[in-house]
Amino acid sequence: MKLESLALLDQIRLDPQSWLIVRSENYYESFMNLHLDVSYPPVDPSQLFSWRKRTWATWRLQDKILPGNCVGGAEGGQIASTLAVIPISSKVLYAHSGAMTRTLRAAATLFAAALYTVDEMDRFPEIAYWLGIYTYPARFVTTWQRPKSLTIRGQLELEEIRVYPRHTASTKGVEGLKWSPWQTSDDRLLGETQKRLVDMLMDVHGAVKEHYRVTCHLISGRDDRPSCAVLVGDTPDEFTAFNVLKWPWILPLGDTVVSEDFIDSLYATDSLKGRVLRVLIDHQDSVIDWQSQDYKLVRAFLAFTPRDQLDQLRASLKEAFAPLFDKYSEQELLQLTAEHNSRPVDHA
Repeated sequence: MKLESLALLDQIRLDPQSWLIVRSENYYESFMNLHLDVSYPPVDPSQLFSWRKRTWATWRLQDKILPGNCVGGAEGGQIASTLAVIPISSKVLYAHSGAMTRTLRAAATLFAAALYTVDEMDRFPEIAYWLGIYTYPARFVTTWQRPKSLTIRGQLELEEIRVYPRHTASTKGVEGLKWSPWQTSDDRLLGETQKRLVDMLMDVHGAVKEHYRVTCHLISGRDDRPSCAVLVGDTPDEFTAFNVLKWPWILPLGDTVVSEDFIDSLYATDSLKGRVLRVLIDHQDSVIDWQSQDYKLVRAFLAFTPRDQLDQLRASLKEAFAPLFDKYSEQELLQLTAEHNSRPVDHA
């Protein structure tokens, strides 16, 4: 690691908020423009006006019930990076909707934003875990909670297979599965990790419970054999980028095999038609190894860092961002440091 990178990382870590702008209505357009510039999420040009209208309304709601839930870094009068958090559970603070442009200042402010979201755990003393969710093709962010040089003890991790139905997908002639409300007696069907996850996700945090609802359902075959548990979230549109909290979580039960036939039967079930599915499994060696012309499969993982390991998480973030900083010259690193140190300071 370059000494200049180390110095900049340490300076940001001492005072991340000094690098950031808290999202407010004055900056909504600029925050939206960043998401559009990096296609996170991709928005059809014909839907641009309605997306902006929905996003504006939802952000106003979020910033009212959770002031300071989203921050960003500015460059050239525009927002160049952003990251948000939301307490999706009484036990879980979820970091989401991260985006940045490809500049040193954007990387620096995203690092500051990541540290800011960890510091937000102090605002919710009842919350036990900081949650990140990452797709494997994204090499940089997958190192945020999986450091090479240190250990985050007690971190709960789950593998996820995202299933995106293609336009060509058809379940004509496929028999759907039976859908019924989850009963307390059904808890016996869950593995230990699954039970822990369901308990956490169903316990929606009081700050958002009027706007975020989670229901659990049992999916069974026509022979009444339990197949999987399904957690379905409901939020206002644009509550997160891609509306990921609306994607159903699929927890296979017992010896259920996550095959293409199984996915077909899920999509033949009326309540799941056309939706992105998130199949959660315990171990990497259980990951689906098939592909389909009807579905796009994307590997991801969830990492729940416990509160007593937040310092390790901060160190892990520093380790993850260091190679990004090292891509820039010593002169660029020193210049950014000097520019930040010479900024006007608000003593109000």
